[in-house]
Amino acid sequence: MSGLQHNRLGVSDMKPADGDLLVGELVPNEADGTLWSKNQAGSVYKIGVAIVDANTDGSLDGLSSNQGFILDRDKAPLASPALTGIPTVPDASSNTNSTQVANTKFVQVGLAAIDATSLSRLDNIISRQDITAMTYTGGTGGDLLDSITYANDYSEVYTYDGSDNLQYIDHKVSTVNTAYTTMTFSGSNLTSVVFTDGARV
Repeated sequence: MSGLQHNRLGVSDMKPADGDLLVGELVPNEADGTLWSKNQAGSVYKIGVAIVDANTDGSLDGLSSNQGFILDRDKAPLASPALTGIPTVPDASSNTNSTQVANTKFVQVGLAAIDATSLSRLDNIISRQDITAMTYTGGTGGDLLDSITYANDYSEVYTYDGSDNLQYIDHKVSTVNTAYTTMTFSGSNLTSVVFTDGARV
């Protein structure tokens, strides 16, 4: 590869002849800012944008206009790139918790960590609490925990406010309300929890 050449072309979108360049040689076109090169197969092709005029004299700070080249016409923008095909990113470590991009491998590894042993432990926890039923019909979307029923005839019923914050837990023996717990929120932040004997009026 002979590197950047200074024999600029002067006609817009002018393509050098295949015999005019060496493999890997770069030739800029001063007329339209394109950059041309030659591949291993011996064909000349257009790379993209070449000349970047950051100053009125056609130069970049610290660089002459002959050196001011950026190959970015065919590159994705840094802000909100719309990628096509199958873009890839490096694998994140299993304990990564940041704004780093996660690939599908990272997701699969995370899902695999929720193995049968972990699920079995969850079943054991539920069994030790003698839970016989759990329903999910609460909240504005109808998919939040609505009630828990225990084997000893005890149950809890959950009530949510308009922001899907847990507002009340009614504690029941059989069908009788014996006590309730009130949760108070400021925005989405829990500010107080108060347990009260007796049925909620």
